[in-house]
Formats: sequence, C-alpha cells, structure tokens
Amino acid sequence: MGAFQEGGLSRPESKITAAAPVAESLRQQLQRAAAGPQQGDRTVPAASPSASAIEARDTGAPVLDQQGPTGSVVVPIYRAGSTTTTTRERRAAIEGYRITPLVLTPVLKDHAPDGGGLAVRNPSGAVLAQTAGLGSHRFEVDLAVAEQPGWRVVGWLPAPGVSTGGWLSAVAIM
Repeated sequence: MGAFQEGGLSRPESKITAAAPVAESLRQQLQRAAAGPQQGDRTVPAASPSASAIEARDTGAPVLDQQGPTGSVVVPIYRAGSTTTTTRERRAAIEGYRITPLVLTPVLKDHAPDGGGLAVRNPSGAVLAQTAGLGSHRFEVDLAVAEQPGWRVVGWLPAPGVSTGGWLSAVAIM
C-alpha cells in the first residue's frame, strides 16, 4: 500500500513510512548544497538577509528556507581566505548567499500511497511539494531533520467507499 503501513487508523503518525526517505532527501540536499554549487542555484547579495540567511551566516551551515514555491537551501558565501570560526568573523566575512531550490516531488511520488498522496509542509504550514489532491484520511508527521524544526510530511488516502457487499445488502433490503 505504498507509503502507508497496513493496519487500523488508531495511530495515524505510525502510518507514514515516507517520512524517513523524505527527511533523508532533505538531509542530502542540505549536504550537497554545502559541498558546492548545484544546478539551479542563484546567488544573492549579503544586504537585507532573510531570517534563514542570518541563521546560515551566523552558524556557517546551510539552512532550509521556506521561501519560494518549493523551498530552498540557503548557503552562506564568505570572502575567500577569511577566518570564519566565530560568529563575529562570519558576520564580517559574509559576501552573499547561494540559494539552492529544494527538489522534493520525485521522492514524494516514489513513496506516495496507492490512491493517496504526500506533501511537505514548511514550519509556517505552507505546502512546498505535493503529489495529488487531498483525500479524507490525513496523516502528518514531523520530519525530524536536525537543526531544522517544523518541517512535516503529510499523507492522505481517499475516503473508503461502500463495499460491494454493502451495496448488495442495501439493494436486497429495498
């Protein structure tokens, strides 16, 4: 049954098995962005940084950003040859930021449940990637990506219909 485990609906958070591969995809995209330029990157100047850019600048690490239609990874770019061991040094050496778009649709499609779908929500609740329309049985779980709280995977299944036996019984009663 795709990304959902078999069983009852008593523990919805246990139904999403897609959370691990989606979280791993986010981790890998953070690592690739930190390693160097990626296809689709753009560079922005250091002036007027977003909250995510400030976090990236001050920590020296890539940060998931919820801006844009698919979200992105923000990577600080420091002046070549600068010492960047402290926050103060990183703030003095920042030249700009590399913005790498997140690519989530393929992993969502690979792990979507039969007849249902998956989406990724950022910390403010916006949907950044989605495989199909929403069904009636909805499940949500935190992706637990270290240092990046609030990112969630949402899964859904269509509403169960009336079984053939149920319809036959209804017709027999009439």
